[in-house]
Amino acid sequence: MVRGKSSGLAYLILANLLPMYELIMIKPKNNSLNTQQKSCHFCINNIEEIDYKDIQTLRRFISSYAKIVPRKRSGVCARHQRKLANAIKRARVMSLLPYTNQ
Repeated sequence: MVRGKSSGLAYLILANLLPMYELIMIKPKNNSLNTQQKSCHFCINNIEEIDYKDIQTLRRFISSYAKIVPRKRSGVCARHQRKLANAIKRARVMSLLPYTNQ
């Protein structure tokens, strides 16, 4: 601990305590209690075909800027993400969903 003359505050100098390579290597622990497994909405509800006319379901997977939400955030499996993207694009062509949110 080094005490500053003018401010009177104590400063911790990490360079003296740990070598530089150890500072880079320290990572936060991944706690399995905090992370929750996302499950596919369509697999749970046994929905095989995603209908482009079902606007309520499609709006759930669109961001506030009318972009298609990525898999990582929505929790949809890869197979259903591809079908979902096609359904959203078809709904946009049919003017059921907006291309952009104004």
